[in-house]
Amino acid sequence: MPFTGGSPTLTAVLGEEVDVAAVQLGEAIAQIEAGELVPLVTFSEDTNQYLPDVPTAVEEGYEVRVSQYRAVVAPAGTPEEVVEELRTAFTAVFETDSYRSFNEDNLLTPHEIEPAQVTEEWTGYLEEYRGMVEEYGIDLSEER
Repeated sequence: MPFTGGSPTLTAVLGEEVDVAAVQLGEAIAQIEAGELVPLVTFSEDTNQYLPDVPTAVEEGYEVRVSQYRAVVAPAGTPEEVVEELRTAFTAVFETDSYRSFNEDNLLTPHEIEPAQVTEEWTGYLEEYRGMVEEYGIDLSEER
């Protein structure tokens, strides 16, 4: 059953409206630590560093890997000197202790890569996800 975000998804699980759900670790960690939720699997390629005792879906026999990253973007046509200045600034931030702490505090795994690699990876993910939706008969419509 599709939801519009993590909050309504967690509310549905905690309210026993649904039996299971896929949520972001950062959204659910407080409920996991409080014993209100039990993590069943992660969809990462490797064991999640923040849930080392939780198996991956692949380890449980499901060829399902989901990566969810964010990217910093600027409008098309942004002058190259501005793009380079932004890249330099972000690269400097990535090296700071406060950035590392932010990621740890929010259970995020950094994945800083070059723009061409973002395009390559995300195109590959799109193809993989389309294949999984078809293979597993996932209905992403909101009509029930």
